[in-house]
Amino acid sequence: MTAAYKRGKTLASASLAYSTVVFSSAFGILLWDETLPWSGWAGVILIVASGLFATALSGRANTEAVTD
Repeated sequence: MTAAYKRGKTLASASLAYSTVVFSSAFGILLWDETLPWSGWAGVILIVASGLFATALSGRANTEAVTD
């Protein structure tokens, strides 16, 4: 992960790192019939929402940089 942060885009690296929590939760539910507590669902929603928000802000910043 350190090399990914050094060489790649920080937003993409962080999103991929946190998405492992979402995917491991989904695999646990689908493959092993696990259940998530409300705090687990809140964490998944927070991870997805923050990724979408950061992506939207990043796109807006790139657009503003091009037009200035």
